[in-house]
Amino acid sequence: MSNFSPFQTMPPLIKKIIGCSLVTTLACILLKVFFVTAIHLPPPATLLAISAWGAQHSAIYQVITYPFVNLIAFGSLSIWGLLGAFFQYYIIYSIGTAFIYQRGPKAFLTLFFGSSIITGLIGFILLAL
Repeated sequence: MSNFSPFQTMPPLIKKIIGCSLVTTLACILLKVFFVTAIHLPPPATLLAISAWGAQHSAIYQVITYPFVNLIAFGSLSIWGLLGAFFQYYIIYSIGTAFIYQRGPKAFLTLFFGSSIITGLIGFILLAL
C-alpha cells in the first residue's frame, strides 16, 4: 500500500497559485454581502474579475487579478460551479507541474501571467466597446 499524495510532488509555485485562487474566491463569496450592503460597492468578484463595471471605471488592475477569482464567486454554489473550479485547479496542477519540471518556475510564471494578461486585455477591450 502506497502513501503517495499528489500534494507531495506538487511544485510550491503551483500550491501558491491554487492557494491564492482558493483564498481569493472564498473571500469574494464571504464578503459579498458586506461589500454590497455595508459599504455600497459592487461585490468583490466584480471588482477583481474582468467585468463591465471594471471596463466602465477603467479598473485595468483586473487584468492581473482576474485569474485568481473563480466563477463560483459570482453566483450561488452549484455542482457545476464546483466542478468547474475543480477542473480549473486540476488543469493548473497537471499542466503547470509538467511545465515546471520541463522548463522551470520562471518560464511557468511567464506563461501563466503572460497568457492571463493577454486574454484579460482582450476581454477588457471587448467589454469596453
